[in-house]
Amino acid sequence: MTTTTIRDVITKALQKNGVLTQGQSPSAGEASDGFDALLDMVDSWANDSLLCFAKVTESFTLTSNVGTYNIGTGQTFNTVLPTIITSAYVRQVTTDYPLEPINVDEYNNLLQDKSILGLPTAINYVSGYPIGQIRLYPVPSINYTLFLTSEKPLNSFSSIDTVISLPPGWKRAMVHNLSLEISPDYNQPITPAMAMLAKESLGNLRRTVIRNRGTDSNYGTYGRPNIYSGDI
Repeated sequence: MTTTTIRDVITKALQKNGVLTQGQSPSAGEASDGFDALLDMVDSWANDSLLCFAKVTESFTLTSNVGTYNIGTGQTFNTVLPTIITSAYVRQVTTDYPLEPINVDEYNNLLQDKSILGLPTAINYVSGYPIGQIRLYPVPSINYTLFLTSEKPLNSFSSIDTVISLPPGWKRAMVHNLSLEISPDYNQPITPAMAMLAKESLGNLRRTVIRNRGTDSNYGTYGRPNIYSGDI
């Protein structure tokens, strides 16, 4: 793991594209603009499953007779809003039961009686912002425990001096790609070498994720594999 600050990433990006020379530090305006650009960039990365910072597994207690739960900061499921929920299961005592992902149309049109109580077998995630919604079918008949494995965005930086810990290769990718992102703002030319390093660093991250990701599909009767999520 590499420990750094957002300010250091911005400084090195400005040095890479020639706005700053070695040893110089960004002005307050440069630092602020770089911070905004970095947040926009990692927001965009959050839509690419192969550039996901981490998959996180969390547990939440379900309430009997309640089938719909809001998820997000300060909500019933109080956590950072997931970009994608990749798998889910419910636990009854010591036994786990996988949930099949279904989309909104399947939830609305295929499940006619949504008040049925029982052991949930399907999950629908409505990824609104800033609040998402989890809908389970059947509605939990007892207080099961729900386990969600999801991808979280890499944009929870509270300030430019936030200290972050990154897996190998992530700082390099952030620096080189941020240098491209902000070069036009300073009329700095993007050289072929800069573009190659930015592309190569992102490619290395994607290859690492692919090597560590299983190839088995977790989708069942209702699930629909999504080639854009990286899980096929």
